[in-house]
Amino acid sequence: MKTLFKPLFAVIVAAIALTSCMKSDDTDYEAEALKQERALDSLFSAEKLKINDYLASAEGNWVKDTVTMSLPRLGKKIERGIWSEILAEPTEEDDKAYEYKVQNVGYNQHQIVPPTTVKLKYAVYSLTSQTPLKQDATGSDYNFSNTNTHLTVAWFIGFSPYTVKHNGENANLLLLAGLTEKGLKKGSKIRIIAPSYWSVNPYTGQKNADYLPANAPVIYEFEVMNIQ
Repeated sequence: MKTLFKPLFAVIVAAIALTSCMKSDDTDYEAEALKQERALDSLFSAEKLKINDYLASAEGNWVKDTVTMSLPRLGKKIERGIWSEILAEPTEEDDKAYEYKVQNVGYNQHQIVPPTTVKLKYAVYSLTSQTPLKQDATGSDYNFSNTNTHLTVAWFIGFSPYTVKHNGENANLLLLAGLTEKGLKKGSKIRIIAPSYWSVNPYTGQKNADYLPANAPVIYEFEVMNIQ
């Protein structure tokens, strides 16, 4: 059985947070943080143009993500830059058979309780090629309780629902709010365009495998064969 997700989704939030490279006590942390925010703003702006160029001629019913990220030192919010296209929906029976839940990880902050196991087909493409950079075309069992070297933050966002009720109210899922109302379930098939910022290893914050292009958006495609 292949491994995929670690159960502590909060680890991802920490890994992708805007942090400084603190090498000495005399580091100007504010200047470093401002530098990082400017770099992030520039990265998302540049990749937004690439995604828009792709979508201008792409077929399908693509939907724009509405979640934003705060850049407090620049005094602005920017979009996550993700687009998605639903290719298949679960049956009513499969939809009811599995329900995502959350757990509290801090004041008004929650994380998804991940599934135990998912049987999944997936593929990763560049915007400029129809040949997969990486794929599992036949489907394998992925254990959500462990890590895997090819895991990226985009996987977490792709699987998660965009909201879950907790004590009768919508839970705050931070940057990991998903793209679909109830999250991916058996029978779900989705295609996602994600800026390169979301193609990082959620546990180290570093870019993942060498099959991913540098500073370029990629397309993820997931087909869920079973979930529990």
